[in-house]
Amino acid sequence: MSTNVRVVNFTGDVTLSTVTGLAETVTTALKEVPMVLVSLSQCTDIDLAGVQLLISLKRYARLHKKAVHLTGAVPEVVAGRMTAGGFTPNPVREGRELDTHLEDKGAPND
Repeated sequence: MSTNVRVVNFTGDVTLSTVTGLAETVTTALKEVPMVLVSLSQCTDIDLAGVQLLISLKRYARLHKKAVHLTGAVPEVVAGRMTAGGFTPNPVREGRELDTHLEDKGAPND
């Protein structure tokens, strides 16, 4: 894999109790590489704080002229919560598709 990209796997719950550590992991990686791919494939749950984290990481990356993209499979529980919360019109199964839906949920490009 290129040294310009880092993959960060979100495992377990992506919830209020874990978002601070996950945010630190991704922002630290963004200081070292221009692009971070976040995989949710091993995520077992996500709450509103987790969704906010994903949107905030994308905004943070844009502001710092970097990139954060979602990749890999999206677990059923995550897809369901994204749809129930109104972040996607239908359950999505691929990170790239979820990435597209979340891209326009953050602040406009600066």
